[in-house]
Amino acid sequence: MMNKIFLAILFLVFARPLAYSQSVGIGTNAPDASALLELKATNKGFLPPRLTAAEKAAIPSPKAGLLVYQTDAGAGLQVYNGITWVAVAGSGSPAGGWSLTGNSGTNAAVNFIGTTDNQVLRFRQGNHPAGLLDHFNENAAFGTLALLTNNGGVFNSAFGAQALLSNSTGKGNSAFGRSALLDNTTGMYNVAIGSSALEYNVDGMANTAVGSYAANSNVSGFSNIAMGSRALFTNKTGYRIIAIGDSALFNNTGSENVALGSKALYTNEDGIFNTALGNQALYFNTSGSQNTAVGRSSLYSNTAGIQNTGIGFQSMYNNWTGNRNTALGYNSLMFNNSGSDNTALGYGALAKNISNVNTAIGAKALNANTSGVQSTAIGFEALVKNTTGSSNVAVGSLTMDSNIDGAGNTTIGDLSMRGNINGWNNTAIGLGSLASNVSGNFNSALGYKADMIGSNYTNATAIGAFTEVGCSNCVVLGSINGYNGATANSKVGIGSVSPQRTLHVNPNGSGGMMIGNDITTGGFTVLSMGISQAAGGYSYIQSVKSAWPASTYGDLVLNQSGGNVGIKKTTPLTPLHIKQSTDYDNLGGLRLERNENGNYWDISNSFADVLIFAYKGTDKVRFSNTDGDIWTSSDLRLKKDIQNFETALPKLMQLQAKSYHYKDNESGAPVSYGFIAQEVEKIFPGAVSTSPRDGMKAVAYQKLNILAIKSIQEQQAIIEAQQKEVAEVKEQNSRMLERIQLLEKAVADLRQSK
Repeated sequence: MMNKIFLAILFLVFARPLAYSQSVGIGTNAPDASALLELKATNKGFLPPRLTAAEKAAIPSPKAGLLVYQTDAGAGLQVYNGITWVAVAGSGSPAGGWSLTGNSGTNAAVNFIGTTDNQVLRFRQGNHPAGLLDHFNENAAFGTLALLTNNGGVFNSAFGAQALLSNSTGKGNSAFGRSALLDNTTGMYNVAIGSSALEYNVDGMANTAVGSYAANSNVSGFSNIAMGSRALFTNKTGYRIIAIGDSALFNNTGSENVALGSKALYTNEDGIFNTALGNQALYFNTSGSQNTAVGRSSLYSNTAGIQNTGIGFQSMYNNWTGNRNTALGYNSLMFNNSGSDNTALGYGALAKNISNVNTAIGAKALNANTSGVQSTAIGFEALVKNTTGSSNVAVGSLTMDSNIDGAGNTTIGDLSMRGNINGWNNTAIGLGSLASNVSGNFNSALGYKADMIGSNYTNATAIGAFTEVGCSNCVVLGSINGYNGATANSKVGIGSVSPQRTLHVNPNGSGGMMIGNDITTGGFTVLSMGISQAAGGYSYIQSVKSAWPASTYGDLVLNQSGGNVGIKKTTPLTPLHIKQSTDYDNLGGLRLERNENGNYWDISNSFADVLIFAYKGTDKVRFSNTDGDIWTSSDLRLKKDIQNFETALPKLMQLQAKSYHYKDNESGAPVSYGFIAQEVEKIFPGAVSTSPRDGMKAVAYQKLNILAIKSIQEQQAIIEAQQKEVAEVKEQNSRMLERIQLLEKAVADLRQSK
C-alpha cells in the first residue's frame, strides 16, 4: 500500500514538468530534447525485461519496437520489427538472422543468408554494386560492377571487378577475372578466365579464353579457343581459331587457325587454315595459309608461303614465300626461303635448298642443294653435296654423294655413282655401280659394281656384275675383269638358254642371228662383222643359202653382188619391194619424215588400188588406177575463210604465154610452152612458190586453170549481157519497122484520096 502511495506522489511531482518539457531525465537535470527519457549513471545500466524464447513468443500482439532480453539460446537484446524478432547488432545470435561474430544453433532448413521473395539479391561495397544472385534469370555475379548493366541476359556468371560489366542480353557467358568479357553486350556462351580475358568482346559467341588478356581484342569472332597469357590477343573477327600458349596467334586476324605453343603463329595477320604445334612455330607468318608446322621454330620465318608442312625442330626455319613444301625431320629444308613443291624427309634433308620441285628422303639427303631443281634423293646422304645439279635421281645410301652440278643422272643402289661430280645423263643400277665416273656423260652401268675403267667416258655401257667398260661409245656385257680375265668367254643369248656365241639370237631354234668372229655355214643367217670376212674387206649381211634347201628366201639379200630387198615380202621382185602391212590409208606403205620438225608424207596403195599421197594423215593427191586421173583434195571440211573470187579476167589478160627451151635440155629437145614465174608472180603471187633450197621459182598451173574458169565465167556473163542487148535492139528495130510501114501506108492512102 505504501508503494502505491509513493508512486502516486512521484507521478504528481513529475506530471507537471512532463506536460511542459516532454523529456524525462533520471540521473540528469538536463535530458536531451530529442529523448523522451534519458537515463544517466556512472555505475549502473538499463535492465529491460528478461525472457526465455518461449516467454518472448508468448507475448500477445507485440508492438513494433518492443525490446526484450532473451536469456536462453541465442541470448541477447532483441527488438520486434513488426514482423519478427531480430537481434540487436552485437548482442548475440539474431533470431532468424546471422551474427557478424558467428552463429550457433542454426538449422539449415530455416537459417540462411538471402531473400524469401522473388527478388534479385544484390551486394554492395562502398555503396557500389559488388555482386548479385538472380534465381529467376539464373545469373550470378561477384565483384565491383560485375554484370552491372545486364538487361535480359540469362545463365551468366561473372566473378571479378567489371566482369561482364556491359552485358545486356548476352546469355550463357562465364567470366572469371578483372574486366573479363567487360564489353560483352549480346555475345553468348563465352568463357573468359583471367584478367582482361575477352575484354573487348561485344557479340562474339562460343569463345573460350583462359589466361590474362587472352583473346583480349576479340569483338565478333566466334568459336575461338585461347589459352595462355595474351593468346589471340589482337584477333577481332576471326573465327574457329585455337591458340594455346603464351602469346600464341598474338597478332591474328585470320580464321580457322590452330596454334599450340608459346608464340606459335605469333605474327599471323590474315593467314587462314594454318596449324602450328610447338614454341614459335610459324612465328612470322602474316598472310600464309594452309600451312602445318610441328616442332619448335618450325616454319619460323614463313610470311606468305602457302600449303607447306614442316614437322621437326626448325624444319623449314627460313621459309618465306615458298609454297607446297613438305619437310619432316630436324633442320629439314631449314634454309629454304622461296623454293616450292619440295619434299624433305629426314634430318637435314634439303637443308640449304632455295629451289623448286626436289624430293629428299633420308638423313642429309640433298643437304647442300641450293638451286638444283627436280631432283630425287632417297637414302642416307644421297646427293648430299649437290648444289646446282638438276633432274637427278639417287636411290640408296651414299648414292652420288660427291655430285655438285651434274644433272640428268639416275642411280639406284647403295654407293652407286659415288665419284660423280659434274657428269650428266648417266644411269647406274646396282650396288657400287658406275662409282668411278667423275665427269663423263651418257654412260650406263647395270649390275653389282658394274663400272668403267676411267672417269671421263661418254656413252659407255657396262652390263653385268663386276663388268667394266674402258672406252667411249662402247657396250660391254659380262666382261668381268679381275675375276676371269678381260677376255672372259661371256655369252649373251636371245631366245636361247645356252648361247653358243658372244651374241646368240635364236627365236625358234632353227634360224636367227649370230654375231661373232667364228662364222660357220651351218643353219644360221649370219651377220658378219668380225675377223673372218669375205674377200674385199667389206662388212655385209649374207644369207647362207645352203641351210635352206629349195628355199626362195635367198632373194632377201644385201651384199656386194646385188639382189633385191623385201620389206614384209619374202620374194622381192625389185631392188626394193615393200608390201603394206595394212590397206588402210596412211597406216601402210612408205613414210618420208622430215628431220627438222617431224612433218611427214605417206605414200600408200588404198583399198581401191588408188595411189595416195597424204601429208600428216590428210590425203592431198590421188591417182586413179584406171585412167590416170589426178584428184586433188578439195573437201569443204578441210577449208576455212571461204570467199567468192570476184574477178580474174583483167589480170588473166595480162599474162604472156611463152615458148622456150630449158637450159639443161639436150640438143633437139622439143619446145616448151608456159609462163615465166617472175611475170606470173607480179600478177598472181599465190600461184608462184620459191624453193627454200636454191631460190628457184615454180608456177602452180592448176591454180591458173581455176583462174581461167573464173575468166570464162566472166566472159560468159559479158556475152549473155551483150546477147540481151542485141535482142533488145532487135526488138526496138522491129517496132521501128512497123511504125515506118504504117507511115508509108498512111502516105499512100493520102495520095489516093487526092
